[in-house]
Amino acid sequence: MTRNGQMMRTLEKIFALLSVAGVMTLTFAMYAHAEGSGSNHLDEARTTIERSSLAKEAQVALLAKADRAVTAGIPAEDVAIIITRGLKQGVSGPTLEGFLETATVVKEQHLPSRLVLDRIEQGLAKGVPGERISGVTQNLSRHLATAKPMVEKIESSGVKPAPSGRPIAPIETVARALERSIPPDAILRMGEKVQARKGSMALFDRAIDTMTVFVGNGMQTEQASRMVHSAIERGYSEKDLGTMERYLAEGLRKNRSMDEIVSGMETRMERGEMRDMHESGGGMGGPGAGGMGSSWSGMGGPRH
Repeated sequence: MTRNGQMMRTLEKIFALLSVAGVMTLTFAMYAHAEGSGSNHLDEARTTIERSSLAKEAQVALLAKADRAVTAGIPAEDVAIIITRGLKQGVSGPTLEGFLETATVVKEQHLPSRLVLDRIEQGLAKGVPGERISGVTQNLSRHLATAKPMVEKIESSGVKPAPSGRPIAPIETVARALERSIPPDAILRMGEKVQARKGSMALFDRAIDTMTVFVGNGMQTEQASRMVHSAIERGYSEKDLGTMERYLAEGLRKNRSMDEIVSGMETRMERGEMRDMHESGGGMGGPGAGGMGSSWSGMGGPRH
Protein backbone atom coordinates (compact mmCIF):
# COMPACT_ATOMS: atom_id res chain seq x y z
CA MET A 1 0.00 0.00 0.00
CA THR A 2 1.31 3.44 -0.88
CA ARG A 3 2.01 6.09 1.72
CA ASN A 4 -0.92 8.15 0.41
CA GLY A 5 -3.20 5.13 0.70
CA GLN A 6 -2.18 4.56 4.31
CA MET A 7 -2.83 8.21 5.12
CA MET A 8 -6.31 8.02 3.59
CA ARG A 9 -7.15 4.90 5.62
CA THR A 10 -5.95 6.61 8.78
CA LEU A 11 -8.05 9.69 8.07
CA GLU A 12 -11.12 7.56 7.41
CA LYS A 13 -10.71 5.87 10.79
CA ILE A 14 -10.33 9.23 12.52
CA PHE A 15 -13.47 10.60 10.88
CA ALA A 16 -15.40 7.48 11.83
CA LEU A 17 -14.31 7.82 15.45
CA LEU A 18 -15.22 11.51 15.44
CA SER A 19 -18.67 10.67 14.09
CA VAL A 20 -19.26 8.13 16.85
CA ALA A 21 -17.96 10.60 19.42
CA GLY A 22 -20.29 13.21 18.03
CA VAL A 23 -23.25 10.88 18.38
CA MET A 24 -22.31 10.08 21.97
CA THR A 25 -21.78 13.74 22.87
CA LEU A 26 -25.14 14.78 21.46
CA THR A 27 -26.81 11.80 23.15
CA PHE A 28 -25.45 12.87 26.51
CA ALA A 29 -26.68 16.41 25.86
CA MET A 30 -30.12 15.06 25.03
CA TYR A 31 -30.18 13.07 28.25
CA ALA A 32 -29.24 16.16 30.23
CA HIS A 33 -32.15 18.10 28.77
CA ALA A 34 -34.51 15.14 29.12
CA GLU A 35 -33.63 14.70 32.78
CA GLY A 36 -34.62 18.30 33.39
CA SER A 37 -38.12 17.52 32.11
CA GLY A 38 -38.29 14.25 34.02
CA SER A 39 -38.33 12.14 30.85
CA ASN A 40 -36.36 9.03 29.91
CA HIS A 41 -38.01 8.49 26.54
CA LEU A 42 -34.92 9.46 24.55
CA ASP A 43 -33.20 6.18 25.37
CA GLU A 44 -35.50 4.39 22.93
CA ALA A 45 -34.90 7.06 20.30
CA ARG A 46 -31.12 6.84 20.69
CA THR A 47 -31.19 3.05 20.40
CA THR A 48 -33.45 3.20 17.36
CA ILE A 49 -31.11 5.68 15.66
CA GLU A 50 -28.02 3.57 16.42
CA ARG A 51 -29.68 0.45 15.03
CA SER A 52 -31.03 2.18 11.95
CA SER A 53 -29.49 2.03 8.49
CA LEU A 54 -28.68 5.75 8.62
CA ALA A 55 -25.08 6.68 7.98
CA LYS A 56 -23.16 7.99 10.96
CA GLU A 57 -23.30 11.54 9.63
CA ALA A 58 -27.08 11.24 9.30
CA GLN A 59 -27.33 9.89 12.84
CA VAL A 60 -25.36 12.86 14.15
CA ALA A 61 -27.57 15.30 12.23
CA LEU A 62 -30.80 13.72 13.51
CA LEU A 63 -29.55 13.67 17.10
CA ALA A 64 -28.56 17.33 16.78
CA LYS A 65 -32.12 18.23 15.70
CA ALA A 66 -33.51 16.19 18.57
CA ASP A 67 -31.22 17.93 21.05
CA ARG A 68 -32.28 21.36 19.77
CA ALA A 69 -35.95 20.39 19.97
CA VAL A 70 -35.68 19.27 23.59
CA THR A 71 -33.67 22.38 24.47
CA ALA A 72 -36.41 24.56 22.93
CA GLY A 73 -39.00 22.89 25.14
CA ILE A 74 -40.46 20.17 22.93
CA PRO A 75 -41.35 17.23 25.24
CA ALA A 76 -38.77 14.45 25.08
CA GLU A 77 -41.58 11.92 24.73
CA ASP A 78 -42.78 13.56 21.51
CA VAL A 79 -39.25 13.74 20.11
CA ALA A 80 -38.82 10.03 20.83
CA ILE A 81 -42.17 9.10 19.26
CA ILE A 82 -41.39 11.01 16.07
CA ILE A 83 -37.93 9.48 15.71
CA THR A 84 -38.79 5.86 16.60
CA ARG A 85 -42.08 5.77 14.70
CA GLY A 86 -40.56 7.50 11.69
CA LEU A 87 -37.49 5.28 11.42
CA LYS A 88 -39.55 2.13 11.85
CA GLN A 89 -41.69 3.25 8.92
CA GLY A 90 -38.70 4.00 6.73
CA VAL A 91 -38.94 7.79 6.80
CA SER A 92 -35.65 9.33 5.70
CA GLY A 93 -33.30 11.09 8.10
CA PRO A 94 -33.64 14.51 6.43
CA THR A 95 -37.45 14.25 6.51
CA LEU A 96 -37.40 13.43 10.23
CA GLU A 97 -35.04 16.34 10.77
CA GLY A 98 -37.59 18.53 9.00
CA PHE A 99 -40.38 17.37 11.33
CA LEU A 100 -38.32 18.29 14.39
CA GLU A 101 -37.19 21.56 12.83
CA THR A 102 -40.77 22.66 12.13
CA ALA A 103 -41.92 21.85 15.68
CA THR A 104 -38.86 23.57 17.15
CA VAL A 105 -39.31 26.78 15.17
CA VAL A 106 -42.98 26.93 16.21
CA LYS A 107 -41.95 26.53 19.85
CA GLU A 108 -39.18 29.12 19.55
CA GLN A 109 -41.71 31.60 18.13
CA HIS A 110 -43.82 31.11 21.28
CA LEU A 111 -46.61 29.51 19.29
CA PRO A 112 -48.54 26.41 20.44
CA SER A 113 -46.56 23.42 19.24
CA ARG A 114 -48.97 20.71 20.38
CA LEU A 115 -51.08 20.94 17.23
CA VAL A 116 -48.00 20.46 15.04
CA LEU A 117 -46.69 17.56 17.15
CA ASP A 118 -50.06 15.83 17.10
CA ARG A 119 -50.31 16.23 13.34
CA ILE A 120 -46.85 14.68 12.83
CA GLU A 121 -47.50 11.78 15.20
CA GLN A 122 -50.98 11.08 13.81
CA GLY A 123 -49.65 11.18 10.27
CA LEU A 124 -46.93 8.68 11.10
CA ALA A 125 -49.42 6.44 12.91
CA LYS A 126 -51.66 6.43 9.83
CA GLY A 127 -48.78 5.73 7.46
CA VAL A 128 -49.09 9.09 5.67
CA PRO A 129 -46.06 9.68 3.40
CA GLY A 130 -43.37 11.78 5.04
CA GLU A 131 -43.40 14.39 2.28
CA ARG A 132 -47.11 14.99 2.78
CA ILE A 133 -46.69 15.29 6.55
CA SER A 134 -43.93 17.84 5.97
CA GLY A 135 -46.10 19.91 3.65
CA VAL A 136 -49.10 19.86 5.98
CA THR A 137 -47.14 20.72 9.12
CA GLN A 138 -45.16 23.50 7.47
CA ASN A 139 -48.42 24.98 6.21
CA LEU A 140 -49.92 24.60 9.68
CA SER A 141 -46.96 26.39 11.27
CA ARG A 142 -47.59 29.35 8.94
CA HIS A 143 -51.26 29.40 9.91
CA LEU A 144 -50.31 29.42 13.60
CA ALA A 145 -48.06 32.41 12.99
CA THR A 146 -50.92 34.18 11.20
CA ALA A 147 -53.44 33.25 13.89
CA LYS A 148 -51.51 34.66 16.85
CA PRO A 149 -51.79 38.39 15.98
CA MET A 150 -55.42 37.88 14.94
CA VAL A 151 -56.29 36.42 18.33
CA GLU A 152 -54.31 39.14 20.10
CA LYS A 153 -56.27 41.79 18.18
CA ILE A 154 -59.58 40.21 19.18
CA GLU A 155 -58.52 39.91 22.82
CA SER A 156 -57.42 43.57 22.89
CA SER A 157 -60.74 44.71 21.38
CA GLY A 158 -62.51 44.06 24.67
CA VAL A 159 -63.70 40.47 24.29
CA LYS A 160 -63.93 39.06 27.80
CA PRO A 161 -61.47 36.35 28.87
CA ALA A 162 -62.74 32.79 29.08
CA PRO A 163 -64.31 31.89 32.42
CA SER A 164 -61.86 30.67 35.03
CA GLY A 165 -61.14 26.97 34.71
CA ARG A 166 -62.15 26.90 31.03
CA PRO A 167 -58.94 26.17 29.13
CA ILE A 168 -59.20 27.16 25.46
CA ALA A 169 -56.69 27.39 22.65
CA PRO A 170 -57.98 30.11 20.31
CA ILE A 171 -54.71 30.34 18.34
CA GLU A 172 -54.99 26.65 17.49
CA THR A 173 -58.71 27.04 16.71
CA VAL A 174 -58.06 29.96 14.35
CA ALA A 175 -55.17 28.08 12.70
CA ARG A 176 -57.45 25.11 12.00
CA ALA A 177 -60.02 27.49 10.52
CA LEU A 178 -57.38 29.01 8.25
CA GLU A 179 -56.41 25.47 7.18
CA ARG A 180 -59.99 25.02 5.99
CA SER A 181 -59.67 28.22 3.93
CA ILE A 182 -62.01 30.21 6.16
CA PRO A 183 -61.14 33.85 5.34
CA PRO A 184 -59.33 35.89 8.00
CA ASP A 185 -61.97 38.59 7.54
CA ALA A 186 -64.72 36.18 8.56
CA ILE A 187 -62.75 35.27 11.68
CA LEU A 188 -62.11 38.88 12.66
CA ARG A 189 -65.75 39.82 12.06
CA MET A 190 -66.73 36.98 14.38
CA GLY A 191 -64.56 38.59 17.04
CA GLU A 192 -66.39 41.88 16.50
CA LYS A 193 -69.79 40.20 16.86
CA VAL A 194 -68.75 38.42 20.06
CA GLN A 195 -67.41 41.69 21.44
CA ALA A 196 -70.63 43.53 20.51
CA ARG A 197 -72.71 41.12 22.57
CA LYS A 198 -70.15 41.20 25.40
CA GLY A 199 -69.26 37.57 24.92
CA SER A 200 -66.11 35.81 26.03
CA MET A 201 -63.13 34.29 24.22
CA ALA A 202 -64.67 30.90 24.99
CA LEU A 203 -67.70 31.81 22.86
CA PHE A 204 -65.46 33.13 20.08
CA ASP A 205 -63.38 29.94 20.21
CA ARG A 206 -66.46 27.73 19.94
CA ALA A 207 -67.97 29.82 17.14
CA ILE A 208 -64.83 29.52 15.01
CA ASP A 209 -64.61 25.83 15.84
CA THR A 210 -68.21 25.28 14.75
CA MET A 211 -67.55 27.12 11.50
CA THR A 212 -64.55 24.84 10.91
CA VAL A 213 -66.60 21.72 11.69
CA PHE A 214 -69.22 22.80 9.15
CA VAL A 215 -66.61 23.32 6.41
CA GLY A 216 -64.84 20.10 7.37
CA ASN A 217 -68.07 18.19 6.84
CA GLY A 218 -68.62 19.60 3.36
CA MET A 219 -70.49 22.85 3.87
CA GLN A 220 -69.38 25.73 1.65
CA THR A 221 -67.26 28.32 3.43
CA GLU A 222 -69.74 31.11 2.67
CA GLN A 223 -72.62 29.04 4.06
CA ALA A 224 -70.73 28.11 7.23
CA SER A 225 -69.71 31.71 7.84
CA ARG A 226 -73.26 33.00 7.29
CA MET A 227 -74.82 30.37 9.56
CA VAL A 228 -72.50 30.89 12.51
CA HIS A 229 -72.42 34.68 12.23
CA SER A 230 -76.23 34.64 12.22
CA ALA A 231 -76.23 32.39 15.29
CA ILE A 232 -74.00 34.77 17.25
CA GLU A 233 -76.15 37.74 16.22
CA ARG A 234 -79.19 35.86 17.55
CA GLY A 235 -77.51 35.38 20.92
CA TYR A 236 -76.68 31.70 20.57
CA SER A 237 -74.65 30.13 23.37
CA GLU A 238 -71.88 27.55 23.09
CA LYS A 239 -74.47 24.87 23.80
CA ASP A 240 -76.66 26.21 20.99
CA LEU A 241 -73.72 26.01 18.59
CA GLY A 242 -73.27 22.39 19.63
CA THR A 243 -76.93 21.80 18.74
CA MET A 244 -76.26 23.14 15.26
CA GLU A 245 -73.37 20.72 14.87
CA ARG A 246 -75.55 17.79 15.94
CA TYR A 247 -78.26 18.85 13.49
CA LEU A 248 -75.66 18.74 10.72
CA ALA A 249 -74.45 15.32 11.86
CA GLU A 250 -77.96 13.86 11.81
CA GLY A 251 -78.62 15.28 8.37
CA LEU A 252 -75.46 13.66 7.06
CA ARG A 253 -76.38 10.32 8.62
CA LYS A 254 -79.72 10.50 6.82
CA ASN A 255 -77.90 11.18 3.54
CA ARG A 256 -79.48 14.60 3.09
CA SER A 257 -77.80 17.03 0.71
CA MET A 258 -75.82 19.86 2.24
CA ASP A 259 -78.15 22.44 0.69
CA GLU A 260 -81.10 20.68 2.32
CA ILE A 261 -79.34 20.64 5.69
CA VAL A 262 -78.43 24.32 5.46
CA SER A 263 -81.97 25.27 4.41
CA GLY A 264 -83.48 23.28 7.27
CA MET A 265 -81.10 24.79 9.78
CA GLU A 266 -81.83 28.33 8.62
CA THR A 267 -85.57 27.71 8.78
CA ARG A 268 -85.34 26.47 12.36
CA MET A 269 -83.16 29.42 13.31
CA GLU A 270 -85.68 31.87 11.86
CA ARG A 271 -88.51 30.17 13.77
CA GLY A 272 -86.52 30.14 16.99
CA GLU A 273 -86.62 26.35 17.09
CA MET A 274 -82.92 25.53 16.87
CA ARG A 275 -82.09 26.83 20.35
CA ASP A 276 -84.81 24.66 21.91
CA MET A 277 -83.60 21.44 20.33
CA HIS A 278 -80.79 20.79 22.82
CA GLU A 279 -83.35 20.84 25.65
CA SER A 280 -85.56 18.15 24.13
CA GLY A 281 -82.79 16.27 22.34
CA GLY A 282 -84.47 16.94 19.00
CA GLY A 283 -83.98 13.31 17.98
CA MET A 284 -80.34 14.02 17.20
CA GLY A 285 -77.28 11.91 17.83
CA GLY A 286 -73.58 12.59 18.34
CA PRO A 287 -71.49 15.66 17.61
CA GLY A 288 -71.01 17.07 14.14
CA ALA A 289 -67.22 16.87 14.18
CA GLY A 290 -67.22 13.37 12.73
CA GLY A 291 -66.41 14.54 9.22
CA MET A 292 -63.22 16.18 10.47
CA GLY A 293 -61.75 12.88 11.56
CA SER A 294 -61.94 11.46 8.06
CA SER A 295 -59.39 13.96 6.83
CA TRP A 296 -55.96 13.54 8.40
CA SER A 297 -54.90 17.08 7.51
CA GLY A 298 -57.80 18.45 9.56
CA MET A 299 -56.85 16.57 12.69
CA GLY A 300 -54.79 17.58 15.66
CA GLY A 301 -55.70 18.81 19.09
CA PRO A 302 -58.83 18.15 21.10
CA ARG A 303 -62.15 19.91 20.79
CA HIS A 304 -62.70 22.50 23.51
